[in-house]
Amino acid sequence: MSSEDRNTNLPKVLLALSVFAAAIIVYYVQRGDAVVADPSNVGRNLVCSSCQAEFKSPINLDDSGSAIACPKCGAAAGWPLQYCSACDLKFPPPLIGDPPRPAPMPQCPKCGSNKSVGAYVPEFFEAMKETGQ
Repeated sequence: MSSEDRNTNLPKVLLALSVFAAAIIVYYVQRGDAVVADPSNVGRNLVCSSCQAEFKSPINLDDSGSAIACPKCGAAAGWPLQYCSACDLKFPPPLIGDPPRPAPMPQCPKCGSNKSVGAYVPEFFEAMKETGQ
């Protein structure tokens, strides 16, 4: 390789190195803002259909969809708590069928819509308030 070839390739090599260095800097800056979930706080927010107590239960992937035992009254009546973001209302899901199961698309008892209804996840709402959204 002649010195003339080295001189024409030098700007290309310097450009590639600077782009690589910038990518590394961006990666480390962005990585620092990541939110790390607390695994000790992971679970489902449930409500007992017998005594209306709210409690948290670990997520069990083998769960057959049956009710969870309530720690307050002991009844097997714990179901996932629902939340309507339009009304800012949390509510127990209506039960349907035999054996009873939560309705798959429950309607909000206040506004009657199911478009803004989902699982109640207080950690999500706290994070949204902290970021001002």
